[in-house]
Parts: sequence; C-alpha cells; structure tokens
Amino acid sequence: MNPSCNGILPPGSMGLPILGESFQFFKMSYSLDIPDFYKLRLKRLFGLEYLKYSLLAELEGAIRDNFAECSAKDAIDVNDSTPDMIIDLVENLVSLNPAESRELTKNYSAFLQGLISFPLYVPRTTFYKCMQGRRNMQKIVSELLRKRLTDTKHGDFLDLIVEELQSETPTVDEKFTTDALVALLFTSFVTLAPIL
Repeated sequence: MNPSCNGILPPGSMGLPILGESFQFFKMSYSLDIPDFYKLRLKRLFGLEYLKYSLLAELEGAIRDNFAECSAKDAIDVNDSTPDMIIDLVENLVSLNPAESRELTKNYSAFLQGLISFPLYVPRTTFYKCMQGRRNMQKIVSELLRKRLTDTKHGDFLDLIVEELQSETPTVDEKFTTDALVALLFTSFVTLAPIL
C-alpha cells in the first residue's frame, strides 16, 4: 500500500523503502516464460496487443536466430558479436536497416568505451570518440524519426511515438523523442551486453 502524499505520484508501487522493487526484479524465474516482474509492467504500460505479444515473439525469434548462428561457428568472439546481437534485438523496436544498425553499433561501442575515460575533449582521445559517437547516435535517430514522420507505418514501437507526435496535442516534441530513443537504445545496449 502506498503512503498518502500531497503531490501526484505516477502509477505503480513504491515497494520497500530504499530497496524499491529490487527483490521482485531479481527474483529468479523457474520457467522459460517472461518473468512476472516484466509481465506486470507490460500489462500496466503497454495496452496494445502488438507490443505485448507480437513484438515479444519477434524479439524471441531474433534471440533464437542469433544463438543458432553462434552455435554453428567453431569459435565466437563475444566482445565483437554481443553488440551486433543487441542491435539486432533492439532494431525490432525501430525497424533499422542493416547500414543503420552497423553505424549505431559502432557509435554505441565508442560511446560506451569513452564513458570511463578521462574527459579530455581533444581529437583522437577516447573521450572525443565517445562524444562523437553520442552526436552520431542522435543524428541517426533524429533522421530516422524525421523520415518516419512522413513515411508509412512499419508496425513497431516507433509507430506509437510517431502517432503521439502527430496528434493534435502531443505530450512530447521531436528533440525529447530523439533523446529518449537514444537513451532507450543505449540502455538496451548497456544492460544486455554484460548478460549476453
């Protein structure tokens, strides 16, 4: 039960103090099905049937294809193949073409490596490459968004964002959407890389 407050809280549970919902998040799932923590959030956040079932099935298929591809190889360089696999998974959200996927992979890798470098913004330094990667990611996603605003539907997550941007009273603008998409893709990239 949530405590009463004078302000307006977003929907959801506050969980235990300090820990939040960490226990539910880290609870082990004993089946191959989606863990309950994610099922609850999908039910709460995504009302569209496509996002709940079709997109998840596509992601599962992409994971299986990548694992099948890896199992056919004699040796696998995990550091090189993981970013490609993650971008393959995430591209289902925004329907990227192969060239855009490769470019995003390169920029995400440069950005991630530069996050733990000394912040010296001079050409050829790791931090400089990190900032260039960030700028390039935003450029790619911004161009993709502009193209999709005039294009037909692709049946992905980006269609929902485009619908919101084209509504009479949009709650977000293009700049915010670009930043949010880069953040979404980056968090997917960062959180899945160590797991895979």
